[in-house]
Amino acid sequence: MLIVIAHPTDESFIFGGMIAKYAASGWNIRLISAVSQTADDVSPDIRQRELEKAGQILGVSEIKSLGFSEGRLSSIAPGTLEDMLEQYMKTMLPDVVVTFGTLGINNDPDHQKVCFATTYAFQKYAKHLWKLSQPEAFTKGRGKEWKQYEYTRAFGATETYGKESKLYYACYPKSIVEYLQKIKNLPLESYGKPWVGTEDKSITTVLDIKNVKTKKRNALLSYESCKEEIDPFVTFEKNPFLLHEYYLLRMQGIYEVFMGKSDPYQDSL
Repeated sequence: MLIVIAHPTDESFIFGGMIAKYAASGWNIRLISAVSQTADDVSPDIRQRELEKAGQILGVSEIKSLGFSEGRLSSIAPGTLEDMLEQYMKTMLPDVVVTFGTLGINNDPDHQKVCFATTYAFQKYAKHLWKLSQPEAFTKGRGKEWKQYEYTRAFGATETYGKESKLYYACYPKSIVEYLQKIKNLPLESYGKPWVGTEDKSITTVLDIKNVKTKKRNALLSYESCKEEIDPFVTFEKNPFLLHEYYLLRMQGIYEVFMGKSDPYQDSL
């Protein structure tokens, strides 16, 4: 599984329960953070150590930071982030890729940039896998050794034509956002726009994370440099995002998925 985030802390706030749940069941989980330099006065080295500590608590096997600056992802030359993510996917060959939804959870432009860049990279990666699964892909100027190497690398020793990786978006349900706004736990606006959630009917997967909520909380507490941001989240009694996390199946292989509750596996990616 590959998780693509914008900033350190995103992995714990938004994906922490999923990471801990799947790591505990034996998944190999890798993480890419686009940002290394945050907008506050905390040095990149300190924030990187906090990220690594949080990742260790959650069970992440590898963390890769791309070195960009917070708040400036939208100004990166088109294709730069996309190409980096695509090449990493082709090297890692993830079965599942997870990132933010198009709302960026809270309208954060960095989150939204990562969403679109990851989606574009996944589309190219999925097409790459699809081509490898087609017998005719191995017959045009390619030798038998190339065929065997590429196919085995992508699909293993057994023939599993049609392998399909999945792309998921993390999201906050509209009903929960409105509830938290009503009790003044979330603001009505974020980044100068109304803070709205994803329509509940569009959410395909609800993960029960109650058994790993302590890991999610402890991962967040690793960020001692931003306690003011972390404390309200971890001390909020009955915080819904310490009980469940919500995801939307965006792509299955090369196919777009916009069918509401189309994922046959509740509580499972």
